[in-house]
Amino acid sequence: MKEKTNGFYWLKSGFLTIMQNMAGVLFGLGGFYLLVRVLSKHDFGVWTLYMSAITILEIVRSGLVQNGLIKFISGTESSEHPRIVSASFVISGGLTLVCIVLNLTLAPWLAGLWKSPELVHMLYAFNVMYILSGILSQFNCIEQANLNYSGVFASSFVRQALFFLYVLICFLTKHELNLTNLVYMQIVAAFVSLLVAGYYVRQHLSFKFSLSVDWIKKLFHYGKYAFGTSVSSILSGTIDQMMLGALLSPVASAAFNVAVRIINLVDIPTNALATIVFPQSAKRLETEGPGAVKYLYEKSVGTILAIFIPGLFFIFSFQAMWLNL
Repeated sequence: MKEKTNGFYWLKSGFLTIMQNMAGVLFGLGGFYLLVRVLSKHDFGVWTLYMSAITILEIVRSGLVQNGLIKFISGTESSEHPRIVSASFVISGGLTLVCIVLNLTLAPWLAGLWKSPELVHMLYAFNVMYILSGILSQFNCIEQANLNYSGVFASSFVRQALFFLYVLICFLTKHELNLTNLVYMQIVAAFVSLLVAGYYVRQHLSFKFSLSVDWIKKLFHYGKYAFGTSVSSILSGTIDQMMLGALLSPVASAAFNVAVRIINLVDIPTNALATIVFPQSAKRLETEGPGAVKYLYEKSVGTILAIFIPGLFFIFSFQAMWLNL
């Protein structure tokens, strides 16, 4: 792995990760710009509530599995990788099944709470995408743990680009958009993205299933802490939109979602750096000890401050000029 700890690795990985986050934001803003013009206020509010609900389901699963899978693959010998990956698939598959049952059970209740009957069919259709995205997440984690990011970027880009292109074509051709069809397009995009991710991760993927109860326990006990942090974080970011949808209307939730999208721009540098540093820190902790992790932490904090401080000066300067007008 020596070649993956030099300057070129950091430059390439940083570029791909930032581009992935930027592409996600740009496709998201582009999709938002088009959807608000082809959907009614009510339909866009329903779409916002749907996205909030499925984001919670996605985070619940990835929070329990993702960090542990990356950490243990990065810090163990390759002979243990089939056991780790098998244990991860068992946990992810079990949690996927539980979430699908919950989704099938709660979908009618949520549709009634938010006065959006079309939400039932949307959440039911989402179950197909949930299975595909679970496998996709496993592939991306395996590649990330092996300090590669090309497939993560490519699969993410393809998934978001396909959905954006569908909305763009509907906008240009004046085709009436149906919310359930948007979910179907998400399924198609997830399937194509899964094929792309599988192509990139094939060299790291072992098809030998080796069930290990010890590794299941290790992954679960490590992941439960990240799980709690992820769930609390995503709930704090989505519960307000859900409450607006229930107390006022889906239209109010849609309006609030605009501000959330702008605020999320701030997280791009931090998310990009965390994606790169985490597998490196896990590997160096096993091979070089705590001192190497301390070094990575100091460099990470310095990099984030170097990005944020000039931005803060610009924001404060712009605010001062605006107040003086």
